[in-house]
Amino acid sequence: MVSAPKCVSHQEILGFVQSQEAWIAKQRSKACVADLFEPDKSFQLFGQTVLLQHQRSHRGKALFQDQRLIIGGDASFFARRVKDFLCEEGLERFRQEADVFAGQLGVTIKSLTLRDTISRWGSCSSDGKISLSWRLSLMPVEIASYVVAHEVTHCKVHDHSPSFWQALSTLVSNSAQAQAWLKFYGPQIMKQGYIPHK
Repeated sequence: MVSAPKCVSHQEILGFVQSQEAWIAKQRSKACVADLFEPDKSFQLFGQTVLLQHQRSHRGKALFQDQRLIIGGDASFFARRVKDFLCEEGLERFRQEADVFAGQLGVTIKSLTLRDTISRWGSCSSDGKISLSWRLSLMPVEIASYVVAHEVTHCKVHDHSPSFWQALSTLVSNSAQAQAWLKFYGPQIMKQGYIPHK
């Protein structure tokens, strides 16, 4: 929320907010607190609300069933096992999506990995190696798709020149909205699934 004197126009307020965008994002990031994966807590998974449950007696991999993610074993490993599930599911989903985008652009992806990044949603090396944050799985599907498309486009154009944005626009049509969403909600997403070091 922004407070301003009544004599200040909406346009002036908007201009000021836009000029202070970096500072606002920094302050929002500082205000965010770690959001842990814990039993009986809900979170967003690929745009769906999912309830985390711990069943000590459950054996094997995490079980996704009826909007619940059931994690077994010792409670001390609960958060780690949730993250492992998200990484496994996310890697399969994002790899398939990246392959479709690569086919549309006529480029080759050398590899795609998920990492526990703290400041970037993705990167692409000059030889076509793409790295994505596993936290993309915690975003709305269309926002995660934008990030995947963005990095795949870097396999074709390695900078942010007009050619890059033109190529990206052939894959997704929501660049401006996705960038705004990431700026506003990104800091809190980065804190989700934080696993404290013992």
